[in-house]
Amino acid sequence: VIMVALTPHALSAGWMAYEAGIAEASGKRIMLLLPSKYPVTELPDDFASTPIVEMDPQAPERAAHDVASRLASAA
Repeated sequence: VIMVALTPHALSAGWMAYEAGIAEASGKRIMLLLPSKYPVTELPDDFASTPIVEMDPQAPERAAHDVASRLASAA
């Protein structure tokens, strides 16, 4: 699992898609950590099927719990 803290604009950078492609080619899962102030609809199409964890900067423990739950269910 690779976790990436991002903005929708950061995902548009070529290196992000490159790193995601290498991870997928290596059989790794990708999980995006997206600050909740950004709508999921702003993400590039390349990441449309990627699991997303929304993080509220005022309550980061919720995002941590969500990530932990997803990791546990994937094991």
